[in-house]
Amino acid sequence: MGRANTGYKGVGNATRCIWEFCQEVQVGDDFVTYDPQQRLYHVGVVRSDAEYGETGGIWVDPATRDEYEVPRYVRKVQWGRTVSRDCLSAAAQRYLGRPPTHFQLPAEIAEEVHRL
Repeated sequence: MGRANTGYKGVGNATRCIWEFCQEVQVGDDFVTYDPQQRLYHVGVVRSDAEYGETGGIWVDPATRDEYEVPRYVRKVQWGRTVSRDCLSAAAQRYLGRPPTHFQLPAEIAEEVHRL
C-alpha cells in the first residue's frame, strides 16, 4: 500500500539545504549558481558566514511541488566569473543539472569550471 504524500519529505529536504548552507559552507569556499534563462553558471567565493537577512522567499519541493517559506539566511559571495553551460563537458552538465541543493563538486568538475 502506498503512503499518502504528507509533505514531510519536502520539509526535511528544505531543512537539510538550510543546514548545509548555514553550517557546512565555509568562508573561502567556491560557490556556483545557475541562471537557466541565460544558460550560465556564475562562479564566486563565499565571503561571509550565514547571516539573517532581509530577503526570504518560497522554496518549491521539486518532487511534490509543495511550497515552503524559506528562512532569510544569506551569505556574501564575491562573484568572479561566468561559465556558459554549453562549454562544459556532458559529464559536468549532468552533474550540475541535479536538483538544486548544496553539494561539493568532484575535483574534475570543479577544475573544469575553474578552467573555463
